[in-house]
Amino acid sequence: MKTRVVGQSVPRIDARDKVTGQARYPGDFSMPGMLHAKVVWSEHPHARVRRIDPSKAEALAGVVRVIIYKDVPVNEYGIHTIDQPVLVAEGDKVRWVGDRIAIVVAETERAAERCP
Repeated sequence: MKTRVVGQSVPRIDARDKVTGQARYPGDFSMPGMLHAKVVWSEHPHARVRRIDPSKAEALAGVVRVIIYKDVPVNEYGIHTIDQPVLVAEGDKVRWVGDRIAIVVAETERAAERCP
């Protein structure tokens, strides 16, 4: 059986829209009642998380919910070994500034960004 694609250059049907700025991405869409989510990243490259209390953030105007490790039923993933938390738990260590502590869900992007 002869292949028609493997080993050959294939035109990308979305290339023109991407290079001209016409392509639409998820951040380009807005709908009535849409919620916005922002990740709260670790501010430290190496630290122990002593306590996570979302109550102050949830009390802010426009904040609908703050999701923490307790809200994630399966809180670990990994490519070869399941060893990376989705959200870092209390008592665990953050190991880089890319570790996720919480996800803030709010009515507006600005409200979500106000949460520390």
